[in-house]
Amino acid sequence: MNQTAPVSDTMRNSRVPQVYRAFAAFLRRPVLPAERLPLSRAWWRDVALLVALDFALSMLLVVPLSWLSKRLGIAEPDFGMITKYGFAVTLLAGALVIPALEEFLFRFWLDGKPRSLLAVAAPLGAGLLLALAMGGHASQLVRGVIVIAGLLATIALIVWRLRRPGTTAPWFARHFGWFYYASALGFAAAHLSNYPLATVLTALPMVTPQLCAGLILGFARVRYGYGAGLLIHGISNGLAFALIFSGA
Repeated sequence: MNQTAPVSDTMRNSRVPQVYRAFAAFLRRPVLPAERLPLSRAWWRDVALLVALDFALSMLLVVPLSWLSKRLGIAEPDFGMITKYGFAVTLLAGALVIPALEEFLFRFWLDGKPRSLLAVAAPLGAGLLLALAMGGHASQLVRGVIVIAGLLATIALIVWRLRRPGTTAPWFARHFGWFYYASALGFAAAHLSNYPLATVLTALPMVTPQLCAGLILGFARVRYGYGAGLLIHGISNGLAFALIFSGA
């Protein structure tokens, strides 16, 4: 059964904003909330505070991680492929395209509803099927049939499932904590690709900001909805890419 993580009396009486107290309690015991906060003034306030937290943590980690990267001989990430097309394209990619793809892959399914799980798993399965078909030794005709059949089956499953109302799978709710932390770790691990010349061990500290962001965004996903995660991710990325583009 879904439940909300308890907040201690000490935390409740603290001057720390309520959303930060709730986030701290959530980290100690991640559970799916019984209901999401509806769109309201409080929703916008909390989302703004989570944006501030995400960006502040990133900025606080910039200096020590920059020092550490120099000590370890790790090259800074190269964002030239994005920034070379100008400020508008940089913001479009950094604040819209990248967050949309990452939020879908790493957090859309965190509500545990079968249709959400399927919406993410089916395209991934189709992509794997495509990779296997293209990399095998079958004829072009057989490959084409496999790919087309797989894509049609994927589309049919998604359409069928999205039309059906869904509730959180009981097994997902029971083990939600594992899925929550796995999504944050997976999100951070995906950013190891920003350091292709470094070993995994030496690059791990470099993705600490992404790990923190993954924890914040996962919390926002289940407490405020998928749109909240998109908004937080997009604004934080937009601010970061604006700083990168400006040379700050």
